Amino acid sequence: MLQPGRVMIAGVVLLAALISYLSFGAQSSIAIASQETAHLKFMASVSQRVIVPGEPFTMTVAVEPKPGMHVYAPGSKYRPLKIAIEPQPFLMIKETVYPRATPYYFKPLKETVDIFESPFRLLVEMTVSSHAQVPASMMLNGALEYQACDDRECFLPESIPLRWTLAVKPSR
Repeated sequence: MLQPGRVMIAGVVLLAALISYLSFGAQSSIAIASQETAHLKFMASVSQRVIVPGEPFTMTVAVEPKPGMHVYAPGSKYRPLKIAIEPQPFLMIKETVYPRATPYYFKPLKETVDIFESPFRLLVEMTVSSHAQVPASMMLNGALEYQACDDRECFLPESIPLRWTLAVKPSR
């Protein structure tokens, strides 16, 4: 039986790979990392392995909370799910694009918080400066950070490393 979350993640990865192939040719394929934790599954991808200074590229993270689990959305007083990317002087990073969160009423504390409990994806657009000295390859380091909860308890915060080595085309 097909599971909607798995179909969505597979669709996002295939679409990103197709866009990368059509836009930059077969040599500039998508870079993918996936992992499963006790609370969720995720697949992170960078739209291309060869970065062109001055041209944007995108990190996409497709997240699927496990049944009964949720993670907090930005704006919560609890630890929200986020993508943390290590800054570099030549790398411009835009704000993460999040989907619409779902309000969740937590009875024991009589409070409503915004959460993600269904499969969703995050997008972060980045650009390597075309005016800076940039190495021939760069390490893109970051982490997927979150705190997962179920309807009874919250678990310790997690930080899952994300790392890619990306080639940088020389500026002309």
